[in-house]
Amino acid sequence: MFERNHKQIEKMEKLDDKQHMVDFEQMKIENQTLQEKIDDRKDEIEKLNIKILSFVEFMTHLREKLNYEKKSNESEIKNFAKISTEVFNLRMDAKKLRDKLQEKQKKNDAMNLEMGIVKNKKLMTDMINMTAKTKDMGEVLEKLINQHKQLEL
Repeated sequence: MFERNHKQIEKMEKLDDKQHMVDFEQMKIENQTLQEKIDDRKDEIEKLNIKILSFVEFMTHLREKLNYEKKSNESEIKNFAKISTEVFNLRMDAKKLRDKLQEKQKKNDAMNLEMGIVKNKKLMTDMINMTAKTKDMGEVLEKLINQHKQLEL
């Protein structure tokens, strides 16, 4: 009986060794699978780190550009205010000049009304001709008056 039990125990140990080998191989396969998953995750983490780094660089660039644009806008706003003031002053000057021009035009219109003939070339030429004719007619009249006096005597 003892021997039989001993054989049985040996049989079981052989089976256990085989079982251990099978378990060990199974564990190796599982370990390899898990290691592959770990490697895949490491790759994913590396890709995510690259994306994060790229995003951080982009955001840093964007922040710097935003600050630059703010400063640029501030200077442009100051420049715009300066130009607006200049435009306002120029408009005021233009209004003053326009008012002066209207005043001069009114004076000019009044003077044209007073001058009348002088402004119109045809009337001026006609007046000169008529004055010359009147002078000539006056001379003719004087001659005729002198002749009439001589005839009366």
